[in-house]
Parts: sequence; C-alpha cells; structure tokens
Amino acid sequence: MAGGVIADAIQSYIFLPKQKAFVYAEFSDGDSLVIVPDPDYSIKELASSGIKSSKWFVSEYKGKKGGEALFSISSEFYRGDINPDESYVSRKGMERYLGEDDDVNTLHESVTDVAQEIRNQLPEAHKDNPYALTEGVIDWIRGNIEYIAVPRRIINHVKETVGWLSGEERTDAYKILKYSFGLNEEVLEKVAGNIQLSAYWRESSNYEIAKELMTKANNIWKGFQFFWLDEECSAQKTLEEKAGKCVGISNLFVALSRNLGIPSRTVSGYIGDRYFGGAHTWTVSDIQPYGWVEADPTMHRFTDFRYDAYAYRFSINNDNLPKLTVIEESCNVSGEEFESAIRLLEEDRNWLDRLFGRIKHRYEIDFLSSLKEQSESEL
Repeated sequence: MAGGVIADAIQSYIFLPKQKAFVYAEFSDGDSLVIVPDPDYSIKELASSGIKSSKWFVSEYKGKKGGEALFSISSEFYRGDINPDESYVSRKGMERYLGEDDDVNTLHESVTDVAQEIRNQLPEAHKDNPYALTEGVIDWIRGNIEYIAVPRRIINHVKETVGWLSGEERTDAYKILKYSFGLNEEVLEKVAGNIQLSAYWRESSNYEIAKELMTKANNIWKGFQFFWLDEECSAQKTLEEKAGKCVGISNLFVALSRNLGIPSRTVSGYIGDRYFGGAHTWTVSDIQPYGWVEADPTMHRFTDFRYDAYAYRFSINNDNLPKLTVIEESCNVSGEEFESAIRLLEEDRNWLDRLFGRIKHRYEIDFLSSLKEQSESEL
C-alpha cells in the first residue's frame, strides 16, 4: 500500500480514514483517473489544473504532464462509538435493503428458520435490538459456516490426492498440486515454492490438509478463483453447504439481517491485514441513530471491525493511473505534497474572488495547513 491507495490489474482501492481526507492526483502525459460509479463514500473535486474532466456516466479526469487535481473524500459509514441500548431500526425509505435480491434469499424457509433461532437465543429485551441481533448473526455464522478459499468440490478433489499419499508426501505442496491439477512447472514453482505445511499437518484429516493447502495456494496465485465462476454464491447455497467464500457468507449475513428486519447490503473492496490480503466482500447494516455500520461476517468482525484494514473501490481502467496521494491525519506525506495541495486551492479563484481578496477554499486550506504542521511536529 502506498499513500492509502492500492491497485490491481483491474481497479484501484482507497483506504479511508476515520474522518475526512484529501486525494492529491499528479498527472503525466496520457494519465487518466476514472472514479468508480456509486462509490461507498463521498468524493468531491475541489480544484484542478491542466486536466480535462468528463462527468456523463462516470467521472473521468485526463491530464498531461504537470496536471493536478485535489479531491475531498469521506466515508459514508459510521465509525464512532455505539451504545447498544440506544440502537433501533428505522425502515422508512429502506425497502430496497429489506427485500430479496438474486443471491440474497431473504424469505427462503431455511433462512427464516435460522433467523428465528438467532432471535430466540436473545433475552426478551434484546429480541428487536438491531445491535444485539447483528452480534447474534455474526456469532451464528462463526459457529456454523466454514470459510473456504475455493469451492468445496475442489477441496474434496485435493482431499482424494492427499489420501493417496503417505508420510512426508501428505504435506508436500508440490506433489499434491501437481497430481491434483497438472499445473505447469512455472506455476507449480511459484505456488508450491511459497507454501510450507509443517509436520503437524501430517496427522490431520485429508480434508483439513487439503483445505489448508488450497487456502495458502489461493493467497499466492489467484488463478484458483476461476473455480468459482460456475459456483452459486447465494445465501441459500452457502447455508446448504455450511461453507462459502466471502461473497456467499456476506450474502447469507445480509439475508439473515433483512429477515430480522435490519436493512443491510454487501460492500465490495479490498482487505489488507495480517490475516488476509486481496479482493473482499463485507457488509453494512443500518443501525439508528448511527446510520450504516460495517461488519465482516467472514472474519467475524462487528464490535471489533477495523476500518483501517479495508479499502473501497476507487478507480477503474488502471493502465495509466496518475500518482495518487491520500492526505489525512497521521499520514506519511512530504511537505512538498502538502504545499502543492494548498497552492492548488489558493490558486482556485475567479476574478471576483481576486478583486475582493476572497479565499474560495478557506476551510480546506486551514485544515491542510494544520495537518502539515502536525506532520512536521512528528518528524
């Protein structure tokens, strides 16, 4: 991660601070920035120079060498403290987040049965409390749904290979992957060469060895994700299998939450922490009086959700992405970049502003100046 933005071959993602932040973009010839449609945050162009912008279907910015732009950005999700006893549900205007979608089988009989089980386990005073119900959904998923990096049929296929082997070969990633998939030598060396299964695993079941191996392999080579292309990741299917990837587990969380009367939806982005790194799906639920509150049912995070580990879809078409710097509290940004952002704001004035000596972006300039002073004092 560099400057709060991380990119893959398809799109880039941005890590958002607890409060407001700025994104400073420096363009070279041919660079372009295409903001994703319907982002999960508020973003506003404050000032720009030397770029052309188009805002028909998506916001697109094209620049040449020396072009620059500054955006303000803030999360639309609540990130403060919550008093569970004060939480309640308001369904007004939330109909679209309470019904069924293609993969969110809110009213399926099996989903209804689990939702009722979760509600019945709560004390009478908490049976309609959205905070307590959300905790209940997370706890139920923790105890009943298994995260799998690849479809269970693939794990079972690898399990059969492990069953043919004995002794040290039971944890030999190279042989297991070669016999299971016939991967070419280059991929085999890349994947198996970075996997170590300790002797401890030799005494584990064939399934557990296969699951652990495929989890590690998937983190190294995303080609294994193609096995999901023909797989259903609905809430109903995840419930039937008692297992799924992050998409299926999140769909199940949303279906259960909606069945319990809590407006909810999924969020797609990127997670980067010591447990996992890569594209990811998690959820938000509307819990009043706070608004949208995040949870990660795959990682079983709700009360301990770590917003700093999650990045949100930012831009698409990354072939010629400009240099992007996120400026926020406690960020590692040079004084030069602070000064460039402040200068851009100071110069963004029309002739009337200049005539009367008005500063158009006084609040933003003062905020950036205070961040610059804070950054310098920490050096």
